Amino acid sequence: MIREALSMDRLLPTPDRMRALTTRLLAFVGAAATALEESVDDLPMDDPVRRDALAVVKEARYRRGIGPGDGYGSAMAFTRSLGQAADALVRQRRRLAHDQGGHDPVGPDASPIGFNTPECLDER
Repeated sequence: MIREALSMDRLLPTPDRMRALTTRLLAFVGAAATALEESVDDLPMDDPVRRDALAVVKEARYRRGIGPGDGYGSAMAFTRSLGQAADALVRQRRRLAHDQGGHDPVGPDASPIGFNTPECLDER
């Protein structure tokens, strides 16, 4: 899903496919932003890891709130933007896990917060 949204500059989806992608990305970005934010709640306020994570969360929520606008072109740009936000959240979550010496939260043993759902990372 993320890869498909990011490749919209090369492959133009049908309006129905774009609506489906947008719906799934909106849900994913909302859940992933909340999960990432919660995962750094216990870190000190001035911790650079916490600041970086919260910056990614803020950007993702901003992109989520923009909306698709009018027309196919703006809807495509919105969906692609959601894909970029989702990708940034996944990357930040991986970085956080690596910095804390943990496992990859996007791998097969991930918690069920949306980071490990196969449709988020597939090539469809």
